[in-house]
Amino acid sequence: MSEFTQGLMVSLWGLASTFIAIGLLVVVIILIDKAFPEKAEEEKEEVPELSTSILCETEPPVSEAEIAAVIAAAIYALRETEPVSADLGRALEAGHGPWWAMHQTSNATHQLRRSEK
Repeated sequence: MSEFTQGLMVSLWGLASTFIAIGLLVVVIILIDKAFPEKAEEEKEEVPELSTSILCETEPPVSEAEIAAVIAAAIYALRETEPVSADLGRALEAGHGPWWAMHQTSNATHQLRRSEK
């Protein structure tokens, strides 16, 4: 038996056993569903929904200036937490770092080895 045929047989056995296990699981679920049928739900009391208008009426009105101040404060806080590099121009002028150069060397050696084969 060749390696390809053996691999194909192992794959088919694996697929077959997986589907058989899933089929058995489905059968067990069906049997449990038949053994323990769902009880009829009794009529539930209706719970009154909360009105959002009540909550809004109790809060004082907010002016547009206050909303703008909150948005400005949020933007300022967001900008303070972001890692922004002020040296981006200098970093671009400096060129590639040692990490890039190290990986370019390994890529070049890998391509050289591939071309030799």
